[in-house]
Amino acid sequence: MLRYVVRRLLLLIPILFGLSILVFFWVRALPGSPISSILGERATPALIQQYKERYGLDEPIYKQYVKQLRAWSHADFGTSIATHRTITYEIKQRKSGDWVKLIDKGRIVALDHPRVVRLASSLGGTHHLEYDWIPALPGINYPGDYRTDYAPDPVSWIRREQTGEFDLG
Repeated sequence: MLRYVVRRLLLLIPILFGLSILVFFWVRALPGSPISSILGERATPALIQQYKERYGLDEPIYKQYVKQLRAWSHADFGTSIATHRTITYEIKQRKSGDWVKLIDKGRIVALDHPRVVRLASSLGGTHHLEYDWIPALPGINYPGDYRTDYAPDPVSWIRREQTGEFDLG
């Protein structure tokens, strides 16, 4: 049994390596550039060149890949563009319970979150958040077919559900 587990773990190495190559080059093949995404309309040729040098995007693609592999091997996943903190720090923050959990065991628990309650209050009250709402989804927890009954117009389905048109028993 131990040999089987060790063999499987060793086979994971080339799979992860191949996956890293595919993802790295696939992201580089996407249209547009990360620099233009960061800078937006304020992008000037000088500023674009400065950012390319800062992020190493002026180097050949194989050097960028090797540099990225070294960083990944040290659990360095870069810096968030939005928060300017390391991605590792962001992941640790999320693991510590900072997530807004949306659904737990079929119940929409995000409705209990203080941020959601504040938002609902600012939009006219929290009366519709005072009960546990488990949405009726045809083919999942309600009779019917998801693709034909729900998917074409989910907003209309939810409105009909909220008005009590369905017997949710």
